[in-house]
Amino acid sequence: MQKLTRDDVIRFVQQHYVPDGITLAAAGNLDHDTIVEQAQDALWSLSGSRVDLPRQACGFERGVSVEASPYRQAYFALGIRSNPYAHGDRYRQFVLNSILGGGMSSRLFRELRESRGLVYGIQSEYHGYRDGGLLVIEGSTAPEQLMQVLALTMMELYRLDSSERPIDEEELWTARMQIRGQHLLAAENTHTRMSRLATQHFYFDRQVAETEVLQEIAAIDLEGIQNYVDRTFVPSLGDVSVAVVGPDAAECFNESSIRELMADFQGISV
Repeated sequence: MQKLTRDDVIRFVQQHYVPDGITLAAAGNLDHDTIVEQAQDALWSLSGSRVDLPRQACGFERGVSVEASPYRQAYFALGIRSNPYAHGDRYRQFVLNSILGGGMSSRLFRELRESRGLVYGIQSEYHGYRDGGLLVIEGSTAPEQLMQVLALTMMELYRLDSSERPIDEEELWTARMQIRGQHLLAAENTHTRMSRLATQHFYFDRQVAETEVLQEIAAIDLEGIQNYVDRTFVPSLGDVSVAVVGPDAAECFNESSIRELMADFQGISV
């Protein structure tokens, strides 16, 4: 940051804050023509045009990172390679995320919190971008239980394979209803509606109707979600990164022990 100068900031603004590089989204009690006029009044001084940067392949590097901090609990996150946001399997990814760690009915919460009492909390979240994606599983536990929690988490992920513990009708129905409800409730918030418009323009160059989203979610069946798990998700478990922040407890866990644990799982034939 010390090397950043005023000229650097000005140059960045002139290069990136240009008329054809800005998306304006608005939602609420408004008039389209008025919004356009106000935008023109506010942004009239912008000039130039966007320079498209070269697209690079989105890679994934698995690894382990441990940072000692004065906390009583060990906070962990597992990052699993996933698809870009606009991928054709995105709705299956949303459903799978809900089944895995989308709430108190999810597999990870029921197994690690409710059944075993090993974690204070655990959940998963899908992060989708233009060129790649990531499924993140995060939670917290006592330092002496971290290695067991990581192992059980990986076991639950592999058990999704159709030969171990395939997804059943109840899980699929619960996940679909949860996503549907969240989507409809979020639509009541004008900030969310505005953000959706911008996101849809950025990724799809069109507005995706609410009915289309709900139909796509409802259309996911057991065969489709299990096929996605078997051909895409389980093979991606060979690419997992782990991050841990917690007390300095080398007798309980360290970078080497976590690497050895993950290597055992990543060597599983899928």
